[in-house]
Amino acid sequence: MAAARKLAAEKAQHQGFPSLPPSRRLDGTLCYYCQRRFESRMALFHHLRRMIDKERFVEGHHQEHFKLSIPGGPASLPESGVHRCRAETCGKTFATKKELWSHYHVMGVPGFEEPVVEAASAGASSILQEDSGPAVEPSADVQNVAVTSDLSRCAVCLDKAADVVMVPCGHIFACQDCGKNLKECAVCRASVTQVLKVYYSADVC
Repeated sequence: MAAARKLAAEKAQHQGFPSLPPSRRLDGTLCYYCQRRFESRMALFHHLRRMIDKERFVEGHHQEHFKLSIPGGPASLPESGVHRCRAETCGKTFATKKELWSHYHVMGVPGFEEPVVEAASAGASSILQEDSGPAVEPSADVQNVAVTSDLSRCAVCLDKAADVVMVPCGHIFACQDCGKNLKECAVCRASVTQVLKVYYSADVC
């Protein structure tokens, strides 16, 4: 009985959406719901699958937001009227354009990488800065995330560089040796139909 109450309390802590770092660079071993750190990314996803109902997990909810295409990004959002999320599995309504923008930002909708506050401080310009060149100095917490998380390493063997992309979901988290044996994406659990080698330009910082 006590174990059931403890599990229910833990699941309640994992409702809604977690607060993500402004940099949008996620620590691969930290649960942003309960702030618990795990020894590997696989252990983190095992924890999340226990805490979050299947229909709320990536393939049932977040993935719909990842696939959204909103031409024009934040500048295309209406100033007035109904502010409704366009994701089929969501459909949430918001009171203002900024609230909808913030929702898209948290859910990882392409084109909404910049937080509402930072973008607003840049004036009326609709040009979003790249993640590699933030307009403001990141906080100590953000700097710590960037230092402690090495998402360039394979999440499976934790040794080689993550250099293959999963098709069709597009996630990059494994090296070629580990990736070729995967039938399911460890990030979103989508079926992997193809594993492609990624080549980075020497000019990319």
